Amino acid sequence: MNNHWPQLDYLSWRETCSALHLYLQIAGKYRLAHTPWLNHSWHATFYVTPIGLASSPIPDGPGIEILFDLRNHMVVGTCGEGHTASFPLEGSTVAKFHDNFVEMVSKLGGTPTFNGEPNEVPNPVPFKEDHRERPYDRDAVHRFHQALVAVDRVFGRFRTSFLGKSSPVHLFWGSFDLAVTRFSGRRAPLHPGGVPALPIEVAQEAYDREVASVGFWPGVAASTTQPSTPTPIRHRTASGKRQCSQLRRFGMTPFRSSFCLTMPCSPLPIPTQP
Repeated sequence: MNNHWPQLDYLSWRETCSALHLYLQIAGKYRLAHTPWLNHSWHATFYVTPIGLASSPIPDGPGIEILFDLRNHMVVGTCGEGHTASFPLEGSTVAKFHDNFVEMVSKLGGTPTFNGEPNEVPNPVPFKEDHRERPYDRDAVHRFHQALVAVDRVFGRFRTSFLGKSSPVHLFWGSFDLAVTRFSGRRAPLHPGGVPALPIEVAQEAYDREVASVGFWPGVAASTTQPSTPTPIRHRTASGKRQCSQLRRFGMTPFRSSFCLTMPCSPLPIPTQP
């Protein structure tokens, strides 16, 4: 593993980032449609691997796993009968990616049926109808994967110090963020909804309990350093203060709604074992 955080300027790769986001949504929606529901939509996420992002086995046909190989820039499907199929990640359209993905799943013995519209993006265009050419910056994608590997390592360490209910470290393809979440066990106020192109019942189920979430995502158009500017939280419990202390050791800032980690403009050392 590289001993530095990679440089990842959002504005320089935002078109590639947007394309990769939508490609993951296509694969994620396939997983969502064929996997039994798990609380807080945990059944639909992807996981960081040394070479990319993987779905884990999807119970469709002989069993299918989807891997976004972000080092060799391929989408690879593997089925329970030992067969593989793949196609390249390259400059293309969302519609073409959709067609390639459906063909790959069919070759592996799966049934590529799933909802055909993006979630959590403004002005969503159905995948089959999105014919706009999009670039694919291989170097930026590689650096993004390096960032995911580094953040996954930090989040994994952070997760181990909590004995209550905690999510895996996983990537949500809707919001395109890598996250880990701790639960207090107490019910939360009903979520008001309002997330673009996301059914309100999904948001309400996802946040029906009090949570403290740690998240990393590559950026937004308004800012390359911080997706939002919430007020820093002041914890009233010893447990909350410990969580803040643990996060600050890794360069993360705790906020009232969540914990945000954003890519620095210059490299920083990856944290070592204390």
